[in-house]
Amino acid sequence: MADTKGLIQNYGYVPFKYFQYVVLGLQIWMIQNYKAVNDYIDSYIDTKNTNHIYAKQVLLTLPLVSMIYYDIRYSSFSLKNLGFPPQYNDALKQILNIMGSYALIQVFSSDTGFKSSILQVEMLQTHLLFIIISIGMAYSVTQNRSQSILALIMFYHFKYVIGQNKNVDKN
Repeated sequence: MADTKGLIQNYGYVPFKYFQYVVLGLQIWMIQNYKAVNDYIDSYIDTKNTNHIYAKQVLLTLPLVSMIYYDIRYSSFSLKNLGFPPQYNDALKQILNIMGSYALIQVFSSDTGFKSSILQVEMLQTHLLFIIISIGMAYSVTQNRSQSILALIMFYHFKYVIGQNKNVDKN
């Protein structure tokens, strides 16, 4: 008898065709257009009422929560279910592990007093490299690519969509 422990029942299930792409696209669109999204919802609510603010935050977070739910329950956002060719799996895992290890070394060296070179700082501040290294660092912790990508989307969601890019001033 086959061991079914560890297999996901209804692997890759989605409520409708292309659900992953619609929700992922909506989430990315909301992150890129966070000002317009917040302004639009603010035009319908009382922004001085904290209950309205909380309701707005819950509403804006529903796409992210649905992504997380469907990925945890059905692996709907796995790279395989998003249509990435499986022949690149090993290379992608190795690249993510290397990037994640580099990020850990960078943080450790900074914490122990080693100064970063100007080139390192400039490279890490490029958005694309930040995304790749962040996914790599999350992958080195989770060993799960879709969870790593969802963690990065969550970071951007809370920074932009919910936090509206209002940053903490550490003086």
